Amino acid sequence: MSGLHEFGTVVNIIGGILLAYGYLPHLYSLIKTKNPGNNSVQYWVIMTFGIFCIGVNQFINKLPKVQLVTQSFNVGLAFICTVVLIYYVQKNKKKIGRAVQQ
Repeated sequence: MSGLHEFGTVVNIIGGILLAYGYLPHLYSLIKTKNPGNNSVQYWVIMTFGIFCIGVNQFINKLPKVQLVTQSFNVGLAFICTVVLIYYVQKNKKKIGRAVQQ
């Protein structure tokens, strides 16, 4: 592996860790407030699918396992954020529907 490839691997790992860390405050806020706020479900679905596609591409191109692990972790966290967001969007729609009926 050349120096440039090693550098790219290190940058990819650092980026993967930072990206994974970025999901945690969002997930914490969603669970704590139980309110989806202005988050777009469409954005999260597209982003999660895009991250999954990047992971598939990395697997096909036989990238180092550590990069596949960080990418898989990102896919998992993005999926969890998406599912939690959809759950709270649906729950809030039911609350609004009940409030309108009363």
